[in-house]
Amino acid sequence: MSPLQLALGEKATITAVNTNETLRKHLYSLGVCKGSQLKIESTSLFKGTYCIRIDNISNLAFRRNELAMIEVAI
Repeated sequence: MSPLQLALGEKATITAVNTNETLRKHLYSLGVCKGSQLKIESTSLFKGTYCIRIDNISNLAFRRNELAMIEVAI
């Protein structure tokens, strides 16, 4: 399932990051990797940008299309 389907405050575990190798490595350096816990903290007015929390450590902002590349499981 996509993180875009999660409600605000809902947590899920990342199961895959479906992107090119360069971006995958960059996301991995930020803590976005298989097995990490993701939580939707907030969204912009028209849900174009999402603020997510990774493993209760870091907050990151993602565009909608970037977040769609991540797969999660509840």
